Amino acid sequence: MRALFVGLVLALVTGCKPPPDALVTRCETVFFAANDARSCTVAVERFADKPALAALRTESRNFKVHVKLSLTLAAGEVQASLRGGEGVVWTSTLTPGAPAAVEADVALNRNTQSFTLELAPLRGAPSGLTGTVEHHAI
Repeated sequence: MRALFVGLVLALVTGCKPPPDALVTRCETVFFAANDARSCTVAVERFADKPALAALRTESRNFKVHVKLSLTLAAGEVQASLRGGEGVVWTSTLTPGAPAAVEADVALNRNTQSFTLELAPLRGAPSGLTGTVEHHAI
């Protein structure tokens, strides 16, 4: 019985790790912020042949957020785009040694109160993307 329990726990623990081509996003609410501020980290271990997307939500009832984005890439080439309810707000090509950073006001998708970070692999087997996304209601 104990061996079954240990096996079940190991299966659950090892099964919870995201695949290497997943865009992993972890967000925290900034304490004592009056404007629904959030700080997020993003990471992709290695890219597949399709774009990686992250819909970043807010609890704010406002229609816009101010976004501060910073991304770095270890290998390859990736096109990064920030999209809101009114379309693409910013786009840049990431390569190793050429990090991208932007601050922009983004209109939210009103149905989901979110905006989207899209990362599309271009060439060179992209891997090792890391970054931060901070946003607050305006």
